Parts: sequence; structure tokens; C-alpha cells
Amino acid sequence: PQLWDEQAEIKHYQEKYHKDLTKELAKANALIKQGKADQVMPHTDLVYCKDSKVTAESFADYHQLNENMDTIHLLPSISKPVLIFAGTEDKVVKHLPEKIAPVLEKQKNITLYVVEDSDHSFIDMSGEEAVEEMVNFIQN
Repeated sequence: PQLWDEQAEIKHYQEKYHKDLTKELAKANALIKQGKADQVMPHTDLVYCKDSKVTAESFADYHQLNENMDTIHLLPSISKPVLIFAGTEDKVVKHLPEKIAPVLEKQKNITLYVVEDSDHSFIDMSGEEAVEEMVNFIQN
């Protein structure tokens, strides 16, 4: 699942591009309010594209500070059984077991399966282990 945190997002943008995300977002939102959503914002940093051209609408859509970007925030709205995998060596989605623990205490329909010594991709034997757990989950 995707993890998202507003302050971390702002900090990451500042560290990566040396710009204030909230100011860049305010510029984009101002253009949108003026009916100029398609206006290109030159010299703008978006995702992995430094100093690019991007429309105000695209920038605002991607960088809007929205807690729904955090999958953990959305989990309580799901009533069906959910299986989530985490790798102990995952460097992409860090600390998932700790961050999801409060939800797991309340939501009995959500199962977290931690794959030891696995990274984000579950390569080799850990991939097979994950598939076996998926099959067990679906069958039960």
C-alpha cells in the first residue's frame, strides 16, 4: 500500500527540489481558480522531472495535500477481507507493520502478512511464499 504523510511530502519536495511545495501548490491552485487549469507552469518540478513544463491542473492533481493518498487512511472504509504484504527489508514502503498496527487492532477483516528478508519486490523464494499466502487467504 501507498503510505503518505503531509509533512513528509512537503519536506521531501523541499529536500529534492529546494522549493516550498505549499507555495508551488498555491500558484497552481490560483491558476485553476482563475480558469487557467491548462496553463503551463514553466520551470516546475514534478515527480522525477526537474525543471519541466507542467499544467497547473497536473501539478495540483499530483501534489494536492490529501490524506486519501495514504492507503492506511482508506482501509477502515473497506468491509471485504483484505490481505496486505510487507517485506522486512522493504526500502520503498518503510515501517508498514508499525504504521498499520492501529488499523489492524480495529479492523478484523484486514490481515498483514510479513515476509522475512524480503524487499519491496518479493523476488525469488519470498515471491513464492507470498503467492502461497495469497492462495491460502483466498481459499479460506
